[in-house]
Amino acid sequence: MQIIPAILEKDFEGVKDKIELCQGLFDMVQIDICDGIFVPNTTWQNPGDFKKISTLPDLEIHLMVNTPEKVISEWNLPQVKRIIFHIEATDKPLEALNLIKQMKKETGIAINPNTPLDRLKSIPLDLVDEILFLGVEPGFSGQKFQESILEKIRESKKIFPGVNPHTKFPHQNLWCGDKSFGVGVKIGIDGGVTPEISPKLKEIGVNLLNDVSYFWKNLKDVPEGLKKDKLKELCKALL
Repeated sequence: MQIIPAILEKDFEGVKDKIELCQGLFDMVQIDICDGIFVPNTTWQNPGDFKKISTLPDLEIHLMVNTPEKVISEWNLPQVKRIIFHIEATDKPLEALNLIKQMKKETGIAINPNTPLDRLKSIPLDLVDEILFLGVEPGFSGQKFQESILEKIRESKKIFPGVNPHTKFPHQNLWCGDKSFGVGVKIGIDGGVTPEISPKLKEIGVNLLNDVSYFWKNLKDVPEGLKKDKLKELCKALL
């Protein structure tokens, strides 16, 4: 499994601090973008601020916003490698997917805990690089993982034979698991991931682990100079 820490912050200083902490430990970092409409929370959402950081890891942008097709082009930055939007947030998923592909980025479709898998049936899987299952309701960190999602992921493999539960990755960092190659639609899980949950996710073929609260709440009281070592320890516990 590959670990992708997620950053959900109200201002860019918070985003910047957490990106800097993740530098050298992860191949990719997720930035959560909330518009206060699709989800009740509102986060930082100004891509131009990235110019203030001299070195960036690869980024994936998780758009928790209404009509994502209207803002996707704003995130056409060299460091952004994958853009994820919610199937519930748009009536034009094919337009959104094609926009991302035209930008030569990987695509991801996120699906909320209570959304039926049928919503994905009309989506051509050759346009999708990742299906991201939300383990919690989107928008706020710190929620408990909904274990009913495990069965939903199992069911997705029956409905979508193009989903490969054993996709591997070519350039993962030490703290991201397997380093081999592979093909197929990746399966991601976002929210509520803990060392107690991660073995169950690995067993059913989840490829990507995203989480906000597990890392950051466990780093809250750690002295600044020890945070990177603690982050490595937290990653080991998930793998």
